[in-house]
Amino acid sequence: AKALYSRNFLRLIELINKAIHTEMRELSMGVLDIYGFEIFKHNSFEQLCINYCNEKLQQLFIELTLKAEQEEYAREGISWTKIDYFNNKVVCDLIEARKPAGVFAFMDEECIYPNGTDKTYLKKLEANLKRHPHYGSLATKTNHDATEFLIKHYAGDVVYSVDGMLDKNKDTLFPDLKELLQSSRSRFFSSLMPESHDGKKPISAGTAFVRDMQALINDLEKCEPHYIRTIKPNDQKRSGMYDVDLVTHQVRYLGTVENVRVRRAGFAFRSDYTYFVKHFKMLSSATWPRNSGDDRRDTEAILRDIGVPSSEYEMGRSKVFIKKPKFVFQLEEARERILHKVVGIVQKAYRAFKARLYFLRLREESAMLLHHKKRRRGSWCLYFIGDYIRAQENPAITAHLDGRVKFADNVVMLGPKNKLLNVIFVMTSSSLYVISPPKMEVTMHIPFQLIRQFGLSTFADGYMVIDYQSEKPAPTLIFESMRKAEITTVLKEEYGQNQRRELPLVFQDEFQIMVKKKTLFGSKIVPKTLRFAESNFIQGANTKLAATKADNPEFKTVLRIDVGPDLGSRAPYQLDSSLPDRLRRFKGRPGQKKKIVYGGYRQKNAGGKAVAVDLADRKPSSRLVRLLFVLDVPLCARNEKMAGNICHAIGVFRSNDFASPFLAL
Repeated sequence: AKALYSRNFLRLIELINKAIHTEMRELSMGVLDIYGFEIFKHNSFEQLCINYCNEKLQQLFIELTLKAEQEEYAREGISWTKIDYFNNKVVCDLIEARKPAGVFAFMDEECIYPNGTDKTYLKKLEANLKRHPHYGSLATKTNHDATEFLIKHYAGDVVYSVDGMLDKNKDTLFPDLKELLQSSRSRFFSSLMPESHDGKKPISAGTAFVRDMQALINDLEKCEPHYIRTIKPNDQKRSGMYDVDLVTHQVRYLGTVENVRVRRAGFAFRSDYTYFVKHFKMLSSATWPRNSGDDRRDTEAILRDIGVPSSEYEMGRSKVFIKKPKFVFQLEEARERILHKVVGIVQKAYRAFKARLYFLRLREESAMLLHHKKRRRGSWCLYFIGDYIRAQENPAITAHLDGRVKFADNVVMLGPKNKLLNVIFVMTSSSLYVISPPKMEVTMHIPFQLIRQFGLSTFADGYMVIDYQSEKPAPTLIFESMRKAEITTVLKEEYGQNQRRELPLVFQDEFQIMVKKKTLFGSKIVPKTLRFAESNFIQGANTKLAATKADNPEFKTVLRIDVGPDLGSRAPYQLDSSLPDRLRRFKGRPGQKKKIVYGGYRQKNAGGKAVAVDLADRKPSSRLVRLLFVLDVPLCARNEKMAGNICHAIGVFRSNDFASPFLAL
């Protein structure tokens, strides 16, 4: 049964090899799967064969590693230095050699003798191999009945038991049984015993294994090897469990240590210049943030700046070679430290980029929110920033807040006795705060759910009126800021996300408000009417609070805010679409002129018709006319000169074309 199973298994391997065989060996790939050294409490013939196989493969791998090292040194123009390593050929000869005889040879010899036993085999090993440096005798003066011997493999010492070795090495299938199987009517059984009985003794299992091993080595020498080392972290097949002793055992007996030792004997680290510079470029000012383009020179600059002595590395034709591992660790540690700073720079840039996109989107939303409403002249150049006073970085302010700052700026608030007070207005994602400097005391705290109305006038002034609910009568929040468009847009967005409904926004020139009035017995909250009106006596884009009898006969019941004509009848209107929608570029055929067509807004100078501006015209006056037209500035000599000074101050023009995409407001 044992012979049939063995022959059947060999036939299966033969059929598989025949099926996958190809004449084009350069297109074939073979996989050699081997566990590694086996060391058990009881090691016998099977472990000897497996460990011998590992010795032969280790010998081949070391030779191939040295050969690859020599070829790489020659290819890079670096002189070869002799590498000291343990050559395990002496162990292989101890097991497989015939002259002088080794372990397998003495085993075959003892199998021939009729009276040969396991003990006589061990005595023969003791007598002939006792002085071998890699053979160990376990027999002592007091213990003459030892049944074990020791072989010092490259990975460690292994003790083998001779009990049953001769029986496992013999071919116990008698010739008459072979003839019986050959005469079988089954073609399959007869094909398993093709050899004829010619009087020669069959080869032993050990000799057959040595021959097969040599054939395997011959095939491997013709191939280009690649290695995959698999290491089992634990014997229980559990995640998150690491058995140090088991992993150390596998690393030692897989031959990994010896291969790494040979590779590190010359130069522990080698890398091509391109990858080295890409990996370590942040370690030198000569290569960060931009390198010179010469990878070899940049590599030398990095090594020099990090403090690696020139005697500890070699520069090849395409690679750098570093001798000692400590300098590689030094490079990696320096890179790890500097990466924290680099990541901070990248994070800062990305956050700034995202914040800029957010505020640009708010500007476009502001243009749509306030469409056809009057605006201050030049308000298009105001960028949205959000936290203008860095309130998020001020602990005295953030201590009172319920979230991150969305908007913060200094504003002017209408206080008791119609006084204008300088306060800090802060908006979070759920509340509004009015904080009085310098003690940073919270004067008002208005959660979003208490806001009943957010009011703006139809003029281009900066006043905002917030009516809110409160348990006790409280004055209406009235304040002025040049950031009216930004405050309105941010509040609309945050209010919608927090309350899941639209902000109650109204545009009107008259509001019913509550003000704080002082009396002899303290103060009380009384109703009043807040009215916005245009006054020709106000110069420029200014406002005036008419709170006295001389300015306002109805001052007891009506609070009037007068605005100048520049904020009233002469104020421009907010465009009703974003800049990319207002400008449409048309590219004609080759040789034709490019034109910008604008037809989204009716103004006096255009007469309500679409106007085409020639981009090929390079005259400065034409560029200014084009810009003033887009920004809705009346075309007159004074405004053209004024806008020209503004444009050159903020760098609107790039080359000679209209180039800034951020002029939405």
